[in-house]
Amino acid sequence: MQPGIQYDSGFSRGHGIGSNYIKIGARDVMEVLAGRKTLRDFNEMHGWNETPDKPEQGKMRNPFEIFLSEGRLPTDIELERSGENSGDDWITLHFDGPDAAITPFR
Repeated sequence: MQPGIQYDSGFSRGHGIGSNYIKIGARDVMEVLAGRKTLRDFNEMHGWNETPDKPEQGKMRNPFEIFLSEGRLPTDIELERSGENSGDDWITLHFDGPDAAITPFR
């Protein structure tokens, strides 16, 4: 397990988080990228802190911020279709160890 990440064994609030992945609704991602939803709305909807330096009671750090702060970029992205009459499709981003291109030299 990576330090700093709170792991979620299941899915709640439209996401799933593990030691090397984030699974999130495709529609949520599209709404943020299209500007229909703000990052503040997105974080609030998922129960994540808005800013990494100001923890809020009952909220976890944004997992995207955690992976990025650890120098971990997505290494694989997959789309899981839910079916025509089901809920949202899912996007799963997989992460490996720190990427030398964005990690400070040690």
